[in-house]
Order: sequence, then C-alpha cells, then structure tokens
Amino acid sequence: MLESFRKGQRWLTGLFVLLIGGVFVFFMGLGQPLQGGPSQGMVVELGDIRMSVPDFLRVREQQAETYRDQLGDQFSSKVGRAFLDSQALRVLVDRAILAHDARELGLRVGKEEVQRVIAQSPGFRDEEGRFDSKGFNDWVEYTYGNQRNYLEFMRRALLWQKMVQLLYAQGEVSPGEARAAALHRLQEVRLAFVALDTESLPADEAPSDEAIARYSTENEEALRALYEERIDRYQREAAIRLRHILFELGPEPTPGEIEQAQADAERTLERLEADEDFAALAQELSEDVATREAGGDLGFLEPAALAPELAEAAEGLAPGERSGIVRSDRGLHLLVLEERREAGTQAFDEVRDELAREGAERAAAAERADRLSDELATAIREGKSLEDAARDLDLPLDRTGAVRRRPDGFVVGIGASKDLLSTAFALDPMGIPSVPDIFEVGSRLVLIQLVERIEPDEDTLNDTIQQEQQRLAEAKRGAFVQSWIESRRSALVESGALRIDNSVIEGS
Repeated sequence: MLESFRKGQRWLTGLFVLLIGGVFVFFMGLGQPLQGGPSQGMVVELGDIRMSVPDFLRVREQQAETYRDQLGDQFSSKVGRAFLDSQALRVLVDRAILAHDARELGLRVGKEEVQRVIAQSPGFRDEEGRFDSKGFNDWVEYTYGNQRNYLEFMRRALLWQKMVQLLYAQGEVSPGEARAAALHRLQEVRLAFVALDTESLPADEAPSDEAIARYSTENEEALRALYEERIDRYQREAAIRLRHILFELGPEPTPGEIEQAQADAERTLERLEADEDFAALAQELSEDVATREAGGDLGFLEPAALAPELAEAAEGLAPGERSGIVRSDRGLHLLVLEERREAGTQAFDEVRDELAREGAERAAAAERADRLSDELATAIREGKSLEDAARDLDLPLDRTGAVRRRPDGFVVGIGASKDLLSTAFALDPMGIPSVPDIFEVGSRLVLIQLVERIEPDEDTLNDTIQQEQQRLAEAKRGAFVQSWIESRRSALVESGALRIDNSVIEGS
C-alpha cells in the first residue's frame, strides 16, 4: 500500500522538475551558517516558511528516484551524493521563494482546495476507486510524521504551482515567432563542396624517395619521439620466413591426381638437389598464384599462422635448409627456410623509413591542401563560383543530399562544423552562392557552394507551427521562471530574509 501511494504522488514530480529548470547550480557554498540564520534544525527559512532536515531528505530521495528511473543501473546515489545534495537544497530554496512570493502577491490555498486535491489523487484510492482513509493516514504518518506536516506541505506545493502558473503566463509565443521557428527548422539546402585532405595525398601524388629522405634527415628528433609513442606497435613475436613451391590438390583429389602431384614434386626436388635456384623454380612451377611471382616467398609468419604440417616441417630447419615433400590441405609443398626472427622490439632504424614516409606524406598533404584551398578562395573572391574554380584546378566537386540545420553542425559527407552549416543557410542561390571561407572539418579543408535552397510547403509548415509554438513556449517559460527565481534568491539572501544553513544536513 505504501509503495502504491508513493507512486501515486509522482504527479508532484513534474512540478519539482520545473522548479529546477534544468540548470544545475551547486548551492553547497551558500550553506555557511548565516548570522541570524534559520532556526535550529532548519535548512531553509523564509518568513514563516521553514524547511527541515526531513524535508531535505524527502526531496533528495525523490531526486534519486527520478535519476534511477532515467538511468537504471548506471546511477549510483553514493557516487552522486554531492550532486543530489546540491539539487535537493536548490529545490528547497526554490520552493520557499515561490511559496513566499505567492503569498506576497495575495495568492492563497484554502483547506477545501487541499482536501479536494488529496481526494482526487489516484494514489489514495483503493481498487474500487474509493478514497482509502486508513491507507492515507498510514502513508502520511510513515512519510511525514503526522497529517499536520503533510497538509502544510500540500499547501506550500499548491502555492508553488499557482506561482509557477502565474509566471508561465509571461512566456507566450506569438504565431509569427512560431512560424519563423518552424521555417527555420524545416528549411533545407543542397551543397556542392571541395574537401582537401590535410593528412593524406591522392594515390598518384605520393612523396618521392628524395622527399622522404630529406624529411627523415630534417625531422629525426620528431620521428624518434613518434617511435617511442608508438613503441607498442613495434613489438613482434618470433617468426620465420619461408619460400614454398606448391603442387595443388583439390579438397577430394583422385588417386591419379595425387600420383601426378607426387611425381611433379619429386622431379622438382631432384632439380633442387642439383642446385637449381629455389625462387626460380617457384616462379616456373608453383601453383600458388599469390606467391609465384615473388619466387614462393611467404614473408615472415608466426608458426601459429602456418598450416600445422608446414609449421612442423619448418621447425627443424636451419636458415637455407630445404624440407622434403610436405602434404597439407592445399596440396604438396617443398619448403626452404630463409630466415628466423626472434621475438622482440623493432629498432628505430628498422621503422625509420616507414615513419618518414608517413610524415612526409602528411607534410605534403597539408601543404597541398593549404595551397589549393587558397587558390580556390582567391578565384571565388575574383567572382568565380566554387564549381568553376574547382574545374580549373581539376579538383573533384562533391555534392550533399538535402541538409537541415542541426545543433552539432553535422553534414553527411562533410562532417561536423557549426560555422559551415550556418554559412550554408546564409547563402543565396540567386545572388552569391559561393564564399571564399575555408572551413576546417576534421582533417580536411572544405569550401562550399549553395546549389539549392528548399523551402517547406505550406501544409508541412502549418503542421509544424503548433509544435514549434509549444516547444518555444516551454523553453521561454522555463527560462523565465529560472531567471525570476535567481533574481529573487539574490535579493532575499542580500536582505537577510532568506536564510540557508546546510551544516545541519552534513552527514545526513
């Protein structure tokens, strides 16, 4: 029964949330005991409105329950204790201010009004829909100690609500505002753009060996630092380098196919024993198309990456030694061990060329992107469109689909740039569709041209206006209420009328 009543009171949660206003401000710093502070055991005091430690604990538990409902297992009341304490104290202060000022404006809540709200609350009705007096009394005594405390809480709660409703009346949104907001939300644009990568070059513009060598010499310190930063990449397991000659067999070879492959392998082995070159024979005879042109070179492989039969055959070989005929699932192999490599870390000199090549490419890519983007911007300033300027420089011009405004500035195909998206909607397709602005989006420099502005049709616009009017009104009202509370809090604290003491809740 108690649990059902607790759930029945969640109609108050919406009121509590709007008093917070979505702005999280930590009030624990206000909690130093003030001269002439609250009465003993009180956390907040404003006129005859007093908020006690039990009031604070109830609000904190309501806050914790709200976050548990929203976040589930991700929420920990222990980890978020300081946050919950600050939130609960804020709510107490906001409630006191709203109730106090409601009375100052002459708003009142009568006994009959409180009784009517309680009687109509679904949490206080039994399964047949009748008011459950005993259950109500049990819950009130369990939660608030007695009916007097609960009724006082309800009077204040209804005062808060009336004050908030009064403040909400200041947050009206005109149809013109709503229409402008709906139009803003529904407008779309299509863009043409050039994106120049500052980290990678086109495939046909790789840096020359001379440029790589020069970069390596001029940037040795930076390359060594990068090597140390990436040292984990250069750890390697023990590996062997093999060449093989394969005489392929299918998944279910016939006896005749096996006999033929065996004869071919034996003839090749005889030629090897006559000192013919292994790599040359692999190019001539091997049926492994992936390695044949490289003389059967399998490269460095960890034993675990080899077929078990090949790994076993290679285990006893010394560099330069050949195996006999080895059968695997692929067919018959002849092997020669080229080199064994111990486990360890590749030395800087082993990877220096790789790092220098990467660095030289990045440097060349950055220089290319800067140069070309400047040339495009200059051409646009001289009156050309981005499309014409890109054509003159033989640069690809990409196009987006229909794009709407987004808070994060993300455009499919380009990336996230609030400035770029804002500029795109400011362009005029019939006036100046291209601008010389260069936008940094991730690792690319981007220039844009407006191709088309798409306005919503009237039916779609009218369907959205009401939603926008409601959304804007809620935002405006919430901001107004929060601003008003902040202003009143400052004035009441400064005058000494509002007294806050969080020392009484420490450790609670």
